[in-house]
Amino acid sequence: FQFGGDGFLVRRRSAALAGLNGGTGHVDAAYRVTKKQTVSLSFVYAYYDYQKAFGNANTQTLNLGYSATLGRHWNLSLQAGMARANNLGLILVPLDPAIAAIVGPGYTTVVFHPTKYFPTGAATLARSFEHASLTFLYSRTTTPGNGVYLLSKAQNANVTYSYVARKRLTFSFFGGYSNLDSVAQQISAYGSLNAGAGATYKLSRAVFGTFRYDYRHYTAGGLPGVTGQFQKDENRLSLGLAFSPGEKPLPIW
Repeated sequence: FQFGGDGFLVRRRSAALAGLNGGTGHVDAAYRVTKKQTVSLSFVYAYYDYQKAFGNANTQTLNLGYSATLGRHWNLSLQAGMARANNLGLILVPLDPAIAAIVGPGYTTVVFHPTKYFPTGAATLARSFEHASLTFLYSRTTTPGNGVYLLSKAQNANVTYSYVARKRLTFSFFGGYSNLDSVAQQISAYGSLNAGAGATYKLSRAVFGTFRYDYRHYTAGGLPGVTGQFQKDENRLSLGLAFSPGEKPLPIW
């Protein structure tokens, strides 16, 4: 059995982006059925109070899990469940025809307080080699958003391959897709494709040089009455130093 919780504050520099006060609490229970199989049950409650934006939200998520070791090298982990989301916010609705006949067609802002249910889950398949590892990951959960998108349904799919080339050197290649779909906002889904590679090199006993390259492609729709779609390509190159005492090369995160 596990019990836990956390709280957090998010403040963003731009006045156009929403900040956040929030916290989560969770309880988990796991039972080892056999030496290689485990079942679990988890419940998570989350509360988000948005800053510089009207509204708040809370979610309750219940997941059933199963994990197993498949042979000597494969590990499988599955989760499936349901989330209940309560959201208080603002939406745009068309003007009443009688009013529109006087002032012209348009929209007005009203308070919106929906309760929605949607499936959640995750799946991880990992393969270990003598000097490498391969991981496939998919998840569907809730997120408080990114400042533009508030409470949202999030989907992520990633694949990562890491290889220890020498005692001092590791390589990693990765790619994936992520998607945000707002629970209550009238805004199209936000998607991101990413791919890249990274490496670490042991310079001394506990100091590593790090390198990482990322390519990302973003897409997003607009608000009612706004045509066109936002698209952006981004390239990132990171060089740095990391400290990690240990005998093995630092893995790529």
